[in-house]
Amino acid sequence: MRARLFLFLLLPALQGCAVRRGTGFVWQRLTGASAESECFRDGSASVCRWRPKGADEDPEAVVFFLHYATGDERSLVRVGLLNGFYKRYRKAGRKPPRVLSLSYGSHWLISDAPGQRQVVLRGELDALLARLQDVPAKRRYLWGLSMGGYNAAELAFAAPDRWSAAVLSCPALLDVDPFAAPTKGLSRKRRDGLTLFKIRLGGPDVWRSENPLALARRPGPAPSVLIEANASDEFGFFPGAAALASALADAGKPVSFQVRPGGHCAVDGAAAADFFMSL
Repeated sequence: MRARLFLFLLLPALQGCAVRRGTGFVWQRLTGASAESECFRDGSASVCRWRPKGADEDPEAVVFFLHYATGDERSLVRVGLLNGFYKRYRKAGRKPPRVLSLSYGSHWLISDAPGQRQVVLRGELDALLARLQDVPAKRRYLWGLSMGGYNAAELAFAAPDRWSAAVLSCPALLDVDPFAAPTKGLSRKRRDGLTLFKIRLGGPDVWRSENPLALARRPGPAPSVLIEANASDEFGFFPGAAALASALADAGKPVSFQVRPGGHCAVDGAAAADFFMSL
């Protein structure tokens, strides 16, 4: 009976995913610490406030989680990342931060300029984040997965004084201009990696001025950043993640670059927990 239940939970996670990634997500969900949520709408955004069952939180720290493309505000638990995150804190005997996840739909990118579609203006998101901080936190963290990793980088580097640290998990980052990069001969997934930005942002000038590499190269401080990238990322995001890590290191800004085996988003919640606990 237990084996059949495991397979029942496993099969949905494998659809459209590498086996390693799917089984990793399911394993975290099955073996991690349980979470409970309170979800609500705030204007055009959907928000979930998460808590670990049977455990206290650190009132001085808060994490804002931004989901991957095709995901939503509940994706953090659906793929098991929050379960693994809470398990790591429990194992260390530490109180986890408050966690809020948010969504503006299945696909959305942060920008300073109106886009072609599915763009959330930075000012709108900043206002939402301010409203969600019912109890001001001394330590404010960002955590983004894939598309959410791009959005987390946008927030962290555009206003570095507002954030203590950011985790970019398998971030959707490019080291090329998606509006100029040739697509002939690329795999469908690599074309999709370029299209994520090309059909949403307001054009090449917007990309050049506000992509995470451009923001990271600005003079001034930056929050501590963990970038975890997959060596066999089938969407072509590994070079962008490596380029961002190099740009931050060259500028003397605090960055940790960790390479994970496997395809896009073969990651777990432990790395983010360990990074936040190390600060």
